[in-house]
Amino acid sequence: MSDTFLSLLDYLQRHAGLHAEKAAFVVLQDGEGDERKISYGELAARVRTLGGYLRKELTPEACVLLVYQDPSDFITAFFACQWAGLIPVPVPYARGRKQLARLQQIMQDASIDAICCTADTIADLQKGFAEFLTEAGPAILATDSPYIPDVPEGTCAAAPAPVAFLQYTSGSTGAPKGVIVTQGSLLHNQSLIREVFGCNRESVIFSWLPFHHDMGLVGSLLHTIYTGATCVVISPFLFMQRPVRWLKGISKYRATHSGGPNFAFDLCTNKVQPQELEGLDLSCWKVAYNGSEPVRPDSMRKFADHFSKAFFSYGAFTPCYGLAEATLLVCGHDRKSLPVVAFHPDQPLRELVSAGVLPAGMECRIFSQGRECGEGEEGEICIAGDSITPGYKSGGLHENFLYHQDRTFFRTGDSGFFSGSRLFVSGRIKEMLIIRGLNVFPYDIEQRVASSHPAIEPNGVIVFRQDGTEEGCVIVAEIGRTHLQLAPLSAIIESVALVSGGAFGILPDDILLVSPMSLPRTTSGKLRRLECAQMHGRGELQVLGRASKKDWPEGPGPEPEYPSLRPEVPAGEPDFVSIRNYLAQLIAAAAGHRHPSHIIIRDDTELSELGIDSLRYIELVNRINKELAINIDPSVVFQYNTLSELAGFIERILWLKSQRPTGKSIIL
Repeated sequence: MSDTFLSLLDYLQRHAGLHAEKAAFVVLQDGEGDERKISYGELAARVRTLGGYLRKELTPEACVLLVYQDPSDFITAFFACQWAGLIPVPVPYARGRKQLARLQQIMQDASIDAICCTADTIADLQKGFAEFLTEAGPAILATDSPYIPDVPEGTCAAAPAPVAFLQYTSGSTGAPKGVIVTQGSLLHNQSLIREVFGCNRESVIFSWLPFHHDMGLVGSLLHTIYTGATCVVISPFLFMQRPVRWLKGISKYRATHSGGPNFAFDLCTNKVQPQELEGLDLSCWKVAYNGSEPVRPDSMRKFADHFSKAFFSYGAFTPCYGLAEATLLVCGHDRKSLPVVAFHPDQPLRELVSAGVLPAGMECRIFSQGRECGEGEEGEICIAGDSITPGYKSGGLHENFLYHQDRTFFRTGDSGFFSGSRLFVSGRIKEMLIIRGLNVFPYDIEQRVASSHPAIEPNGVIVFRQDGTEEGCVIVAEIGRTHLQLAPLSAIIESVALVSGGAFGILPDDILLVSPMSLPRTTSGKLRRLECAQMHGRGELQVLGRASKKDWPEGPGPEPEYPSLRPEVPAGEPDFVSIRNYLAQLIAAAAGHRHPSHIIIRDDTELSELGIDSLRYIELVNRINKELAINIDPSVVFQYNTLSELAGFIERILWLKSQRPTGKSIIL
C-alpha cells in the first residue's frame, strides 16, 4: 500500500474499497458477549454522510469538540471531521463537577467552534455549560440525527486540514495542554508504530484504553485504520470493574496486539483469581505493549507467572515509551529478544526496564545542564523527528525546545539514559525528590509503599513533593475495600513509615490513609499526582487515618526485644516457623522499625523492598551469626533474598549444626 496518502482518511477509503465487508471495529457493549460490528465499508459510508453534513454546517479548519461514550460514534465523527476539512478535538465524556470544569477549560483553550455528540448528550451539556453555551457560543450538533441527508457515493472529501486533531494531555502531571498533531506527524508516527509493533491487515487489536487519549486513539483506533486490521473495543470502566474481561476478550477474539499502562498488568495480577484462568488461552497475544507510565520489571514477571497457565508468554511483553508531543511512540522493544532489564547506574538496587531502541526517523539525545550526556549518564530525554508536534494550541512551546548542533530537540521533561542503543526512562523530572543528593522518583516509593501492607490498594499510592521543599514529601495510600473494617490503621502507617524511612531515608511530612477509590485518576486509571497534591492542600481527601512529621519520635528508638531461638538446637529438624518468626522481627528491626512485632512481612517479600541496604545486610548477618552461633557470609542474604528463602536456608544450616557433635560454628 502506498504511503503517499495525505491523511488517514485515504487509508480508510482504500481499505473500504479493498475489503468492504471486513470488520473494522467490534464494540463489546457489556465488555463480554454483547457485540456490535462495523465494517470498513459501513464506516466509510457513515463518514461520508456525516462529513457532508458537517461540511455544510461549519467553515474549513473549525475546531470541533467530540464528546462521545460509544467508540463507533466517536470514530465516525473523527473521520467525518477529516472528510469535511475540520479539526477534531477528542475529549472524555464528562461526569461530575471536576470533569465538567476540565472540559470547559479545554473548550476555552481550543476556541471550540462546535460540539459533536449524540442527541441524548445535549441536555447534559446544556445543563453543565449553561454559562458557556450562549447563542454566540459553539453550536451543538447531534450526529445521530435521522434527518442528516445521505451524500452520494463518489462525492469527494474536502482537502484535509493541516492539523489532524488536537490531543489534550491527560492532566496527570499538570493542566491539560492541547498538543497540535499534524497530518504529517500522525502518518509518520503510524509508520513507526507499525515498524515497532509489527501490526498488519491480519492483526487483531484489543483495546480498553480511552479512545480520546493518545494511546487508545493513535495506538489502537487510528492504527487499525492505518493497517487495515480489526479492533475489538471495550470501555475502560468495564475493564477496571472486572479486569478479566480484557483477557477473556483477547482469548475469544484471538487478539494479537493489546496493552496499556503498567498498572493494568498489576491490576490483572492482583484481581484475576486462579479459577478465572479456566478456559483462557493467551497464546495468540504476540505484542503486549506496556507504556504510558514507568514499566516495572516485577510487574511483568508476576503477570507472566500468574498467567502462564493461560499460555501467556513473557516474550510477548513489548515495553515502550511515548508522549502526546511525539504524537505517540518514541521507541519500543524490538521483539527479537526478551525485554532488557538493568540496574540504574547511580542506584544499584533499582531495576529499570529498557523502553527499547529508536525506530528509523526518531532521534533522541540525553542532556544535562546544557550539555549532551555520555553512555550511562542520566539527564533529560530530548527528541527530534517528523512525529514531533510543532506546538500547543495556546502557544508557549518555545521553552520546551533545545537547540543543539543545528538540530531542534523537544524537551520531554522525562529523565533517562542510554545503555548501548537502548533507552531507559527513570521518571518525570519535576516530580523527582532529591534525597541526600540522590534522585528518587515517586513511582519507586509508591511501589514499595503499596507492597508494605496487604490492606493498601496495589494501585492506590500517591507520593508528591511538599510545597517549598525538595526532600519533604507526602504519602497518600488508599485502603482496599475488603480491608476497610479490618485494617489496623496505626500498623499500616507504621509499615508505610518503615518503607519510606528504611528504603529511601525519607521522613514524610504527612502519611495519609484514605477511603477506597477516592484518589484522583485519569479515565485510563492513571493516578493524578498534581490533583492529589491540590486536594491535600485544600483538605479534600477522605482521610481515614494520618500521621505527620511532628508525630514521629525524635532520635533512635529503644533496642527492641527479640524472641530468641535456643543457642543449642535439639537433635532432629529445627522449627521452620520459629526461625521464620524470629527473622521477621529481626528484619523489621534492621529496617528501622520501632515496633518489629507489629510489622507484617509476607514470605515472598524481598529484603530490599523493606529498605535493607548493603550496610544493614551486613548488620543483619552479623546478628544472626552471633545469636545462632553460625558463620554465614553476607553474600548469602543476596542469594536468599526473601523471608522464606532465608528462613529455609538457616533451617538447613541449623540442622547441619545439630548433627555435629562438637557444636562448633558452621562456616558457609
